[in-house]
Amino acid sequence: SDRGLLVEERLGTWDAEALFHVGKRLRAVALESNEDLGCLPVRHDELGKTCHSTTFSPLDSRRPSEIEVFEYQFGGKQFWFLQHNTGAYGWMELIPDDALGLKVWPPCPVLCQYFSGPDAPSLRGRRCLELGAGVGALGVALATMGAQVTVTEASDLCVRFAKANAKINGVEEACLVEWLEFGEEDAARYLAAGAEPFDVVLGADVIYVD
Repeated sequence: SDRGLLVEERLGTWDAEALFHVGKRLRAVALESNEDLGCLPVRHDELGKTCHSTTFSPLDSRRPSEIEVFEYQFGGKQFWFLQHNTGAYGWMELIPDDALGLKVWPPCPVLCQYFSGPDAPSLRGRRCLELGAGVGALGVALATMGAQVTVTEASDLCVRFAKANAKINGVEEACLVEWLEFGEEDAARYLAAGAEPFDVVLGADVIYVD
């Protein structure tokens, strides 16, 4: 499909540059077709809802893409993120564990909106570390506000998506993406490897109860 791809279509072999070109192409298709691809935060009581599209056959040409590019608006700025298509597939669809971070969970857009608002502290020029960044949405948004951001993930697939999204939104210089698990031992190894201390540490929905 020219609109996207499915998680099982060898995403594990695609590097960040390939994903960037996919995202750029999907963004162009969305703009050409003038589709409403707005992706808004949903209430937590909606997270359990699923969509009937998950019953489609893998060979059904009408089956929506599992990976799509969605438009967001934060603080009057436009963002495009390559992510899991939760709008079509629902939030609780079973996907590989390393792809869970491809879903942009509601707390992330909420934080993006907050830091884009007039009451938020300014992060311009601050060194920010994001843990469990998923596709890097929060880090990308902060980078557009002048922050120097390092977004981290323990999923190689999410790292590649985050790098692609930083490039799609033109902040790859201000938004670095690295592989990192988080915990006391991991922090010690990270600092021992030469990482400088950060001014702000952030996490959007990195803790949950199964």
